[in-house]
Amino acid sequence: MHKLGLCISVIVMLSGCQQSTKPVSPAAEVFSVVQTGDDSHLSVVMDTADAIHLERRVGIGSPKYRVERLIGKTRAEAIEMILEDLASDRRIFGELPAWLSHPNITFLDNSWRYCHRLSSQVRIGDVETRWMNNILTSEAPAHERLVLLFSNIFVSDYKTYQSAETYAQHHQVIRKHSVGNMRDFLAAVLQDPAVLVYLNNDLNTRANINENLAREYLELFTLGEGNYTEQDIRNLAYVLAGESVNPISQKYQQFRSAKSSLNRLVLGREIKRPIEAVDLVLQQPAHARFLAKKFYREYISLNVPSEETVEKIAARYFKSNFEITDLLRGTLSTPDFWAEENRLGLIKDPVDIILGSLRTLGYDNTSEYDTRDFSALFTRMNYSLLDPPNVAGYEGGMSWVDGGLFNTRKEVLSRLLLDDDFDFDFENKRQLFLGFQADERKRLAKYRRKLHRVKTRAHPEQLIIEAAVFDSVSEDMKKRRHPKMTLNLVGVHLGDKSWDGMNIRIGLNKKHNYANVSFYENSCSPACISNFKKGYDSDWRGVRGFEVSPFQSGGPKPWLKERWASISGQDRLLLRRLFQLVHLLPDSVGNGRVFHRGGPENESAWMDWLTSQRSRAPFNDLKDEDGKVLPPVILLKQDRKQGGLCGHVLSSRAHSSWSRPIEGISQQLSVSANRTDDWISAQLPEGLLGSGANALERLVLSDSFQLK
Repeated sequence: MHKLGLCISVIVMLSGCQQSTKPVSPAAEVFSVVQTGDDSHLSVVMDTADAIHLERRVGIGSPKYRVERLIGKTRAEAIEMILEDLASDRRIFGELPAWLSHPNITFLDNSWRYCHRLSSQVRIGDVETRWMNNILTSEAPAHERLVLLFSNIFVSDYKTYQSAETYAQHHQVIRKHSVGNMRDFLAAVLQDPAVLVYLNNDLNTRANINENLAREYLELFTLGEGNYTEQDIRNLAYVLAGESVNPISQKYQQFRSAKSSLNRLVLGREIKRPIEAVDLVLQQPAHARFLAKKFYREYISLNVPSEETVEKIAARYFKSNFEITDLLRGTLSTPDFWAEENRLGLIKDPVDIILGSLRTLGYDNTSEYDTRDFSALFTRMNYSLLDPPNVAGYEGGMSWVDGGLFNTRKEVLSRLLLDDDFDFDFENKRQLFLGFQADERKRLAKYRRKLHRVKTRAHPEQLIIEAAVFDSVSEDMKKRRHPKMTLNLVGVHLGDKSWDGMNIRIGLNKKHNYANVSFYENSCSPACISNFKKGYDSDWRGVRGFEVSPFQSGGPKPWLKERWASISGQDRLLLRRLFQLVHLLPDSVGNGRVFHRGGPENESAWMDWLTSQRSRAPFNDLKDEDGKVLPPVILLKQDRKQGGLCGHVLSSRAHSSWSRPIEGISQQLSVSANRTDDWISAQLPEGLLGSGANALERLVLSDSFQLK
């Protein structure tokens, strides 16, 4: 019994030691001793000036109805009202664009330029219009302010990648998580295709390390400069290797061939998986301080905050387990936010100048201006919602008025608020837009019915391709060891399987003398085949490749035959059908000019090769149960007049014809409700109003109206 008791005592002691030595995060140690301080200033009852100050700082402009609901509340109550907006359904973005469910054709950029341009420009214009209209009409403007703020932290742009679908999804990530938990936000950002491509992580492989994402993740996203080492960046880049994007689907995809299998030391801790980099930075005191300073500059002042204020905001955020709404609550609750010396101390950004001013002073359905005009005016002020200047985003502050922009902003305000003729026929134009929408839905339904008929009548072994275009063709067929033709396919169907898109290569391996079809594991969406184990590693691409000769049992070499044997019968059938495209090349495939670029001699060499392959890959007809004869491969016609994918699915007149809120402007945000003399005069102290013939001119022409 004595020995048993001694053993129990030892176990308890050891257990106690393990518990007492459990590591405590650096941030927990730092922020546990921070006191909240005196919040008595939050019991002050809000007057009109207080309410306007809070609304225009935390939201977009200061509409009369938004301000009036705050008057008479204590500052603490008003802050909670703002936060309640963030938790309500009023902040929801609305329905996603219908075109996000259509085929993604970003990968066709160079091969089908007309179609890509036709759809992409309209789609990105729709993204911008929706964003501006959300800001203009929002019932939760504090959410819109947060979306703008985080879009300027987790920066991506449209012009680098020119994929409207990818940017739309990036915007959804920002919109969804900007009022959530930072742990979830960072995890989503690390799998955001727009960010991964913008920061070149799609090129980051263990054999070819790219540090861009790792550097900006530590410097611009989470910690700020000086809170990490160059070795931390290097090691984190290894952890992030292989975090990439499927170029066909534009969705996040991880590639094992590109990943490092080793633990890496980052910020003093060994990590291996990208998700571990999230908690790693959250537990650094620098992270909470980094965001506290960001929020201070956004909501309070351009001046450097006191260390005490930063610590209080950061501690509140950390103790909430990284809730962004608590970070905002902590920022708005500081005495600095309410201090008289910090009022009218921030320079309005272009969104405040245009959309905020219209919300404050009213916008009417019959205004001659809409989001296309707003976008052009943003450009005059060196600003774009979709295309920030660089990875650091907009500097803000004094940069908004540098280089003569101060006077440009006054001209913009004068044009929008003093020169509007209000002669737009809203209802007539809206009916036109709805008609275009209805027409597009009919065309889409017609196309889908046609496709359904083709698929229903198809033989189970018949390959159906909705669109096929050349991407490239080797221009020195006779000299190259591995000449190839690269094809982009949209809407591929075989039996009960379908692929949204494919990027395949058909060509010749001269060293071993076999014709082949090849692709990479990211060349299709979903994967072309179910098993890449016998494929090859492409170190420079960081993905697995697969190449076989479908009509030679894989090829002349044993390893090619093993590769062929490793895939399923359905996979083999697909590869045979894809190779049988040689019977339809080049005449039936779009972008045929690529085929002719190498000159007559090169074209002749390719035609001779195609002729030889047609005899080796017979195009035997298939027979269905009724004895009907069907070709093994069908390419649907792409003539716009005959209902092709490009003209009948991807084009849109609707969104190019309409650039304002479809349901119009509510009475609460209208000109009649917000352009009363007393409301106009309430925007600035009497001494700051400029000169003019009426109250609106005095306000708009005042220099102080560019401040908030």
